[in-house]
Amino acid sequence: MIFSQTSHARPSRVPTDSLLLLRRARISTAVLAGVLLGAPASAQESLEPGASSISGPGLTLEECRRLALEHNLSLQAQREALAAAGYLRAAEMGVFEPEVVISAESESNDRENTIEQTISQGTSFFSEENANYAAGLEGLTPTGARYRIGWSGRDIANNLRVRATDPFREQFQTFVGITVTQPLLKDFGLSATLARVRLASADEQIARQEFRRQLMIVVGAVETAYWDLYVAQQRRRLRQESTVAAERLLEGNRARVREGKMAEIELVEAQAGLAQRRSLASEAEHRHAEAVGRLKTLFAETDEHGRQWIVNDALPEHGSLPDLDDLLTSAVSLHPEYLVRMRRAEQENIRVAYARNQRWPQVDLTASYGRNGLGGGLPGAWDDVIHRDYESWSVGVEVRVPITLGMRKRNEVRASEAKRREALLNLKAAEVEIANSLHTAYRRVESLRLVAESYEEVATAANRLLANERARLDEGQSDSRRVLEVENQYSDAAIAAVETAGEYQKARLELELATGRLLATRGLDIVPESSAPRSWLTWR
Repeated sequence: MIFSQTSHARPSRVPTDSLLLLRRARISTAVLAGVLLGAPASAQESLEPGASSISGPGLTLEECRRLALEHNLSLQAQREALAAAGYLRAAEMGVFEPEVVISAESESNDRENTIEQTISQGTSFFSEENANYAAGLEGLTPTGARYRIGWSGRDIANNLRVRATDPFREQFQTFVGITVTQPLLKDFGLSATLARVRLASADEQIARQEFRRQLMIVVGAVETAYWDLYVAQQRRRLRQESTVAAERLLEGNRARVREGKMAEIELVEAQAGLAQRRSLASEAEHRHAEAVGRLKTLFAETDEHGRQWIVNDALPEHGSLPDLDDLLTSAVSLHPEYLVRMRRAEQENIRVAYARNQRWPQVDLTASYGRNGLGGGLPGAWDDVIHRDYESWSVGVEVRVPITLGMRKRNEVRASEAKRREALLNLKAAEVEIANSLHTAYRRVESLRLVAESYEEVATAANRLLANERARLDEGQSDSRRVLEVENQYSDAAIAAVETAGEYQKARLELELATGRLLATRGLDIVPESSAPRSWLTWR
């Protein structure tokens, strides 16, 4: 699956077409009989699921989404991962940030001179105490050149003299200049210097899509849990109504038995029917508690919050579906999994370009230029640099060639090209998976819409039949068994109608997940990449 949503819900009880035909066949005769008999209008009051809204305080779907976005722990963790990716991208942008380098050193040296040194220096021993200073600005340019603009100074104090009678004196030697090393093959150009920046930028875009995916999962899970709670709430209500109806039937039968209008065996049947409905009501209560627990987990809440877990929103009407071709088009531009794989393919392109650059031999052009100065101190030496032309320059080339002619780099290029082909195949696989899952979700929505509409018709007819059967019981033309049977048919049909309506709404939700439009349709999507200004760093 290209996009899966984890859920701990009980297995769906959506009727298949065969089960639908079976249930409808079971009650079709009774429904048609009730319709032909023409139940009175007062007996046709709406008992259909979802016909009445829940009164009092409760939760709206919008409020549930807000609580999940604020408190869901998985979403918070993914948000931190996105922030970390942004910081790493910003860190890589500092690749061209110049650095200030400052050094200071003090040295002392005493030694006995050799004969040659004695003749040249005019003394049999040599003693010096020097202080060396340096300061400069170093950095990298987009072409791959490394530069250093700096100054160096040396405060010299030794025992050397021009004439033996001259006094000892200190001198200050200085140099100001620039040194540049420009790669000509390996490490030359934007594909080498910007590789890490581009990879970090793609990592941030991947993290953004991972965050969108987690956001879609959380919102989808919240809405699924909300409609599960709605179905559980309606199921519980219908089971409770069924239990109340059985209690009233039992009380009526007791009165009829006392009046001699009914046999006692029907009293036993009413008691058995009440016990069965109480059991079903207890099961519905348990399933309601499970649905509440799933929603609490998404909010990272426990029972101590004391929230009233009542669903206020009703299921929306069955709307028309967008065109399938439009959904496929939007899936390519919005689905996070497809966008992630596309970014990974772009990353492999960057790695291939870098690997191809690295297989070249190392050929560096080096150049330096500066001016020298000498004086009794720093001011005098600096004045010498400015006003006198003691220049120093050099130009050279340095070549490094592997003995095996780049065996390692050649294989690294082949490996990166294979990884690129893998990424492109994964991207194509994502297209196929998204298209297939989208077609499946689309057909499921259409199928469930027909099933839900059919069950609504069945529940409406069963409600009319139940009202008619109760009227016949009051007139003495029916018995408790028949009323309990029809009431049980109505309860099953009404609950099936609620469940299929809920499954239809969740199927539409799955369709939106498959297209990647879930966030956009709810106004929750983050800024799409296409609307952000493109940096020159993204172009190769």
